[in-house]
Amino acid sequence: ATTLTAGVTVNPSADNKNIRFDSTITGSFALALNAGTGTATMTGAVGATRLTTLTVTAATITQGSTVATSSDIHYTGTSSLGGNVNSSGGSVIMTGASSLGVNLTLTGVGVTLDGAVTGSGKTLTVAAGTGAFTTTSTIGGLGTELSTMIFTSDTIALGGNIFGSGAITLQPTTVSQTIGIGNGSTGDYNLSSAEIGYLQNGFTSITIGRSDGTGAVDVQAITFNDPVTIRSPVGAGSITVNGQITGSGNASISLNGSSATTLNASIVTAGNAITIS
Repeated sequence: ATTLTAGVTVNPSADNKNIRFDSTITGSFALALNAGTGTATMTGAVGATRLTTLTVTAATITQGSTVATSSDIHYTGTSSLGGNVNSSGGSVIMTGASSLGVNLTLTGVGVTLDGAVTGSGKTLTVAAGTGAFTTTSTIGGLGTELSTMIFTSDTIALGGNIFGSGAITLQPTTVSQTIGIGNGSTGDYNLSSAEIGYLQNGFTSITIGRSDGTGAVDVQAITFNDPVTIRSPVGAGSITVNGQITGSGNASISLNGSSATTLNASIVTAGNAITIS
């Protein structure tokens, strides 16, 4: 095992030399690795005692097990992720393409995926706390879809197509957070028409909102390609449809608001169920 007793920087980037840790890394200090255009490899678990921060820069980053810190985690390079990434009090930023070697959970106060994510058949869970979940590129691909995905954050900004063969859930962390769906909608957790359009046809279901959500949901004109549930089913939770909801293909539509569901526009499907509860 490697134990940090102070903040440590390992930086052979001037000569682009590789960095490799073949054992666990522990200790409540900062660790910065910079291999330049070389490789950085961490085969064992990082953070049995949480590091404070972890910063890794390399052409290729291989994470063989789990990573845990108390503050920020930032990878810059093409990453292969073999275990969960968990920051208890800081952000998680992946700059560059990321490949999932296992069913993966990313936990932080804000999670950014600044590059394409691949991992055919793998599940992806993002727990971004009261921060934002941000993507800038694709997740999965046609024929290489991820499986189940759960994205939890208080704000969200999707920047590329998402391909999945299982269920996808998009929900705020805060139970009372308001939700907006479609261009012009109001809601702190807001998904534009373009962001909904990034959800590529093939999911078994799409769920927007928490199972214990109490915030108001504003839905403007929007089209879904797979069965969708929009929910805010507890307490003051309400759903207001202010633009037509269209279910294309096999998409059914389910609205689950606790205190009230108000229809100011139509709901249309291609012969599939419409449920309001």
